Amino acid sequence: MVGGYSGGATYDADGEVIGMTTAASSGTADIVGYAIPIATVSSIVEDIDDGVRSAAYAYGYPAFLGIALGDSTTVQDVYDGTPAADAGLEAGDTITAIGSARVSTQAQLRTAIAQRRPGSRVSVSWSDSSGESHSATITLARGPVA
Repeated sequence: MVGGYSGGATYDADGEVIGMTTAASSGTADIVGYAIPIATVSSIVEDIDDGVRSAAYAYGYPAFLGIALGDSTTVQDVYDGTPAADAGLEAGDTITAIGSARVSTQAQLRTAIAQRRPGSRVSVSWSDSSGESHSATITLARGPVA
């Protein structure tokens, strides 16, 4: 497995396709690959061919704030050149609301961002490590396909 070789067929020892590689880790000598079983891939392809629209499928690129989360809604890292960096979010800040929705868990924060599209403008509220409150209207970027 080589990082960057995502999207190809996964074969067994007999050369039979058993899945589709969707992602691989990188940055270490021990690269780990992730694949979807071929039965699942075939089912999704059939749904798409049949025009099925389902909340179970993510279509297109997700909205992207540009942070890595630590515990709860605490920002672990802010990626350079992202909406979060442009707004002044920093590691150690705690996000408290997305739009009018208060967030106190990773799941709530992820859901609040996932409900939006790249290019959407949204108010983000947070507290810094000294407890001071901040808010900014952020235009969400186009995130990587998950």
